[in-house]
Amino acid sequence: MTDSAALFVGISITVIALWIALVFRGVPIGNVIDYFKKNSKIFSGIKFAIIFSIFFVAVGYISGCSTSSGTYLNSATVYSGIDYSLVRPSPQCTSEGVDDRSTSNLGLKVNLFTSTDRKYKTNLKYTHHSCAFNPDQNLYDAVGIEFEYGFWER
Repeated sequence: MTDSAALFVGISITVIALWIALVFRGVPIGNVIDYFKKNSKIFSGIKFAIIFSIFFVAVGYISGCSTSSGTYLNSATVYSGIDYSLVRPSPQCTSEGVDDRSTSNLGLKVNLFTSTDRKYKTNLKYTHHSCAFNPDQNLYDAVGIEFEYGFWER
């Protein structure tokens, strides 16, 4: 595995572990294990995220990558867009109105680190989702960290 691929997988797994430790701080480890046994779909989702990362990094490695040294604070971007939900209604929308599937999204990303080969990036981000045309059922506002591994860039 190349340095940037190992960095992506390592940081992804570390952040998942730290996030679990933060969420379950002060909870005895036996209770945490019981929680995941009782809620096996949640634990399956965590395992899927780790396996997903490793699998796609392996695909990227096979396609040929290089190093992990890099640069910091390379970019800041804003985005806005509209999504069409595959479920009806969208989790953000009530069913009263003209369109219960279109969801608006907007956000901000600040790049913290980019590897020299530009395949691995760590970004801070803010995300907002709400219903585009119907009254909102749920709003989604969150801040987070994102780990990105690219296969090619022109």
